Amino acid sequence: MRDCARAGHLTTTVQPVLLVHAGNRIDLPDRRTPRFPGALVPLVQHRVAQVLADLRPTAVVSAAAAGADLIVLEEALRAGITIHVALPLGVEQFRRRACEDLGDDWAVRYDKVLAEAVALGTVHIEDHGDEEDWYTRGNDTILDRAAAVAGGESIYAFVVRPHSGESSPSATDMFAASAAARGWPLIELSITP
Repeated sequence: MRDCARAGHLTTTVQPVLLVHAGNRIDLPDRRTPRFPGALVPLVQHRVAQVLADLRPTAVVSAAAAGADLIVLEEALRAGITIHVALPLGVEQFRRRACEDLGDDWAVRYDKVLAEAVALGTVHIEDHGDEEDWYTRGNDTILDRAAAVAGGESIYAFVVRPHSGESSPSATDMFAASAAARGWPLIELSITP
């Protein structure tokens, strides 16, 4: 941000920012330790909308998994922000592995977001489907896509995850560490109420 003095008034000029995101998926029914219970979706939607309104990014780059990814992309679309969907698998394979196991509602939401990104021409795929760690390799896909899209804009990393982290780092934790290693400021939104 840059402050400019004009005619005795202080005004703030916001530097264009691209937001690159990763976050936790909704908990599967058999998850022993809750991380992102489905009951918290409305709260997270509200908080994400606030972050986007405050930051006013020119674009958002994210995968589109059931949970925080789709929430961020949907809220960006509602706010008129350009979305870029970066997938570590083909479109249908990602839908099966990252959305369908959480129900038809999430699969339909995925379809709607993907249709918007396809119409914009902003879907990027690096298929890591034959790799065991495709979901963590997806972090590089997302981060590299953000770097390619940013041009001269500043990049902020945005993570949606539980406040206290996990005993072994989640893919979201690894995303945050990789973004920090690139020197990008980190904005963290806690899933906890």
